[in-house]
Amino acid sequence: MNQTNALQNIEYGQDHAIFTVNTAIYDLEVIKSAAYVMLDKAYIVLDGDPATKVMVEIRKKESGQDINQLVYDFNSELINYSVYKQQTERNKTIRELILQRVLFTNAPKIFVKKKEEQNGSDSTQP
Repeated sequence: MNQTNALQNIEYGQDHAIFTVNTAIYDLEVIKSAAYVMLDKAYIVLDGDPATKVMVEIRKKESGQDINQLVYDFNSELINYSVYKQQTERNKTIRELILQRVLFTNAPKIFVKKKEEQNGSDSTQP
């Protein structure tokens, strides 16, 4: 196998490439999401310790595919899903507030009762 990328972290074979993903940058959920979206283009094998690094093997599904492009596509998907996950976490509170507002508009009595239970008050008290 030879290493031909600038970072010297990808080992290329004739029909495959092997590289590691730093789990301090991309968590396992993001790595699995990137692998899943690539399944129609390539064979993907994941291995390693999710606490430190995950090894990824990408194999061509068809002889005419460019293995280098498959690696770049995988890395693009890592970035894509990483940003998506960050945005989802950032917008979680907003989504919950919107959902609560929609539900409150349709059934306000439910939320008043729940709020009273959370505050420890009893609706039967004056």
